[in-house]
Amino acid sequence: MEMMKDYGQEDGFTLWEELSVDECNLLVKDIQGLDLLRIDQIIRCSLGSQGSPVLAIELVPEASVSTVEDRIPEARE
Repeated sequence: MEMMKDYGQEDGFTLWEELSVDECNLLVKDIQGLDLLRIDQIIRCSLGSQGSPVLAIELVPEASVSTVEDRIPEARE
């Protein structure tokens, strides 16, 4: 989690308590496989090349997010 905090991504653990043990283990494994320093460098380089200021990346508002379960069958495809 400390690694995620260094890059402002600790929100990735917001729903940790709702995950099963297997899901927690998979999430940790996936996060450990990330090269957050490299990802940060790519983002900063990309934003810098566009002339945009480097801003903190913020979460999408929850009201703007849906899950597959929330969608009608026709919208799931």
